[in-house]
Amino acid sequence: MSQIAPGWYPDPAPPTSPQQTLRWWDGTTWTDHVQPVGPLPSAPAPRPGPTTADGRPLAGRGWRFLAWIVDGIALTIGTTLLTLPVQIDVNRAMAVQQREIDQQIEAGGTPDLDAFFQGMFDVYADHVVGLFVIPALLGLAYYVGFLRWRGATPGKLATGLQVQPVAGAGRLSWGSILVRLFVYQGVSYVALAVGWVTGSLATFVVASLLAGIFGLVNLLWIFGPRRRALHDLAARTVVVSTR
Repeated sequence: MSQIAPGWYPDPAPPTSPQQTLRWWDGTTWTDHVQPVGPLPSAPAPRPGPTTADGRPLAGRGWRFLAWIVDGIALTIGTTLLTLPVQIDVNRAMAVQQREIDQQIEAGGTPDLDAFFQGMFDVYADHVVGLFVIPALLGLAYYVGFLRWRGATPGKLATGLQVQPVAGAGRLSWGSILVRLFVYQGVSYVALAVGWVTGSLATFVVASLLAGIFGLVNLLWIFGPRRRALHDLAARTVVVSTR
């Protein structure tokens, strides 16, 4: 069938009424466009740019990046407000670390940078719940809740985007949402958690670097022909434009 030109053909789907229907073949797959038998209608108006199998336009890359920025700002504001006491405590502890190294320099000694950076790491490790666990849980609730409820985060809603299963329009399953979120953010969180658990500053720095590289590759994957990031591929989802 793949060699047959696009056009209207007898509907291969089981009939749902006595009236015969025609279905549009786009040259690759059957679409959702159905017409009763009669004078052949014109082909569906083409949509600009690539589309999903059911004819919905794929989200533009620029709009996807803008949606990520909006979501990032929203989560940053929420996390900052929620963990403000912890951040104040961390800043005070860091100020003590800074005063100690300033005193070493003023005394004409050589500052112990290894001890300084290890002290910084220890301060962050002592506040791991406020700086790591709470933001992770907030992000989990934000993405899972909105994707299940609306099929889109606030950033995507603001930019006219929606996440749908690659098989066609429909509500996202819990499994699909969790897989999508794990690849999008979970892999990086796991890498950072390994760095925290080891208690080694060097290990944490390497883990942070690897997490950053993975996150960048994941997002840049949308420059492929199907405009799907790695988390889209893993969860079998696609982002479409609703405008």
